[in-house]
Amino acid sequence: SIGFYEFLTSKDFCDLDITPAVRAIALASEARANEIQDDPMCVRLFGCEASGLPRVKPRVVVVRSGGQCGKTSRLGAPKAVHSAVTVPLPNVRPGQWARSLLGAPTEDLAFAGIDYCRGIIFNSPALRSMLTDELPEDADEEDVGQRGRIGLKRPDGKLVEIRVKAANSGGMGARSRSLVNALFDEFCFFRGSDSKVNDAEFYRAAVQRVVPDGQVWLPSTPWIEGIGKLEELVAKYHGNHRGALVALATTRLMFPGWDPDRIIESQMREEDPDNAAREIDNVPLTASESAFYSPAVIVAAEQRIIEPSAKMLMRGAGGDFAFVRNSSTLAIAESYDDGTFAVTDVDEYKPRQGKALRPSIVCAKHARRLFNVETFAVMCDGHYRESVREHFGKRRAFCPVCRMLVEAPRQGEWRCEIARDDVDDLGEGCGHVWTPNDARTIGLIAGPESTHASDPFKRLRHAMNEGRVKLPAIARLAQQLKAVQGKPKDGPGQD
Repeated sequence: SIGFYEFLTSKDFCDLDITPAVRAIALASEARANEIQDDPMCVRLFGCEASGLPRVKPRVVVVRSGGQCGKTSRLGAPKAVHSAVTVPLPNVRPGQWARSLLGAPTEDLAFAGIDYCRGIIFNSPALRSMLTDELPEDADEEDVGQRGRIGLKRPDGKLVEIRVKAANSGGMGARSRSLVNALFDEFCFFRGSDSKVNDAEFYRAAVQRVVPDGQVWLPSTPWIEGIGKLEELVAKYHGNHRGALVALATTRLMFPGWDPDRIIESQMREEDPDNAAREIDNVPLTASESAFYSPAVIVAAEQRIIEPSAKMLMRGAGGDFAFVRNSSTLAIAESYDDGTFAVTDVDEYKPRQGKALRPSIVCAKHARRLFNVETFAVMCDGHYRESVREHFGKRRAFCPVCRMLVEAPRQGEWRCEIARDDVDDLGEGCGHVWTPNDARTIGLIAGPESTHASDPFKRLRHAMNEGRVKLPAIARLAQQLKAVQGKPKDGPGQD
C-alpha cells in the first residue's frame, strides 16, 4: 500500500510538486511525525513540535487555511482517491460497494471536487485501469453516467465509488455504505436545504461510518470564530491533537506562489480588510458581544446566495415614512420555499438640510418600485399610515409607450406627463394619451402585533443567525444594523 505523501508525488499517481506545508500535513495525517522531526513547518502549522503530533493515524484531519491555496486540489481530492484505492476493506463482501464521500456546501463545490478526482484518475494509467461501469445493486437510472459518481474496481477486487454530496441538497449521504474516507470541503459553510447549519450532523454520521484506517477530512477557509464544528475542533485539539490532527495555515504558507506580485492581495486588503484577513491570513470573523446583530452575521447575509432552485412563495413591502427629519425608506422582500428570505430592493430618500421631503414625490417614487414588481400593499405602523394614505391611494398605471408610471387625472383622459414642478424628480413623460384598464392603487396594512418593541428585531436576528436571510450589500444598511445594541435584562436569555 502506498502512503499518501508518495501518492501525491509519484509519477504513477498524482505527480504533484507539493509545497512544504502540504508535505507536512500529508505526512502528519499518517502519523509519520518522525519524517518531519526538524521541519520548521510543524510549529507554524500544528502549534507544536513534531513530538506532539499523533503517533497513531488520526481518524479526523482538520485543515483550516486561507483561500486559493490548493487545499482541495492538492490535499482533499487526492486523499479521496488515495483512500478509495488503498484503505483495507476486509468486511466488504464481493458485490458490495464502499464509498469515498466528497461533501461540500453546494453542488457546484462538490462537483468541482469530484472533477479534481476525475482528473487525477484520468492522468494516471494505474488508476484509470481501475475504472468500472459496474453499478451497485441498488443503483437507479441517475447513477448511469452520473457526473457526481466515479466507480472503481481495485486490484483486490473491492468495489469503491467516489460520490459527491451537497450539504444543501437534503438527505444524508454519509449514512449509507461503509466509508473509506469522508471529505467535507469548506466545512465551515455547511447548511441544509432549510438553510440551517448542519455540519455537526454530517460529522457525527461520517465519524461513525468510516472504516478502520479510513479518515474524515475537514478542509475549509475560516468563517466565524467559535461557531460551528470545525471551530470547536480547532479550539479543542490544535497544539495537542489528541482527538484530531489540526493544521492552521495562511494562503501563502500553503501556497507561496499565490499572487506573486501581490496585486490581488493589495486590492482585497484595501477594499475589505476583514474579508482579506479571513481569506488570506486565515483569521475568522469575530462576533461582537454587545452588538445585537453580529457584524460577522451581517457580512454573511450580504454574501449569501439564494439557491436558483428556491421558489418564491411571497413578496411583500414595508415602509418607514418620515418626511421631515428622517429618511423615507421602502424595503421589498421575498420569501422562498426553502425557508430563506431576501431583501431584494431598498428605496431610501433623505431630506436635504433645512428642506423636508415632499410626500407626493417620495410616494410616487416608491410607487414606481412597487409597481415594477407587482406589489400593491405596504406594511407600515399607524404613525405614518395617515400621512401617506392619500398619496398611495391614487390610481396609477404604466404608460404603454414609455413605461412612465402615471397618476390618474382628476377628470378626463389619461396623459403621460408630470406636473412642471415635479419634472426634475419624476421625469417629463412622453405625452401619450390613453385609457388604461389596469390602473391600481397601493394599499396600507398594519404590521403584526408584538408584545414588545424588540420582537421584530429578535425575529430578524434569529433568522439571520440561522443563515436564512439575504441582505443587499448597502453600506448604510450594514452600518445601521451594526449600530443596534442589545441591552440584557435580568434573568437568563433576556434582552
